[in-house]
Amino acid sequence: MKRFMSYVGLATMAGMLVLTGCKKGKKTTPKKVTQKTKTPTARKAPAAAGNWTMKAYEVVRVALAADNLADAQKGAKALAEKAKGKAAFSKIGEAAKKLAGAKDIANARLAFGNLSKNLIAYISANPKHSKGVTAYECPMAKGYKKWLQADAKMANPYMGKKMLTCGGKTKLSL
Repeated sequence: MKRFMSYVGLATMAGMLVLTGCKKGKKTTPKKVTQKTKTPTARKAPAAAGNWTMKAYEVVRVALAADNLADAQKGAKALAEKAKGKAAFSKIGEAAKKLAGAKDIANARLAFGNLSKNLIAYISANPKHSKGVTAYECPMAKGYKKWLQADAKMANPYMGKKMLTCGGKTKLSL
């Protein structure tokens, strides 16, 4: 029995040396294995977003879907700046400015509902801007429940990572 245990011990040691890459006369230490995890971050707006308004809106939407308040506020601020002085975009600009000043993600999502409502109103009145845009609705969202998206893979900005696929396609109208 002792002899058998010795053979098992030697075989185990030999296996460990092979696995760690140890060679005669050369000291090596096993490499530390680390697991890399990807954290969802805001992506750039897809090319399908045809106009500057939709491109800027997509930045905000993607950030909220990733639970990234800072990027959502930054995108909303940029959208408000672009809308400044353009009469047709005044309501969109006001809504974006409110979102940019939100104190937390819950208030940002409520403000996003107002932004979405104003953008949907604009795009409904100007159908040429609806190319490549899909309307979605979340039954669980507080406030206005619809949003627009140029990305083919649905990502709910009202629920974020906890319920990213909650909702479904809906008609592009108020």
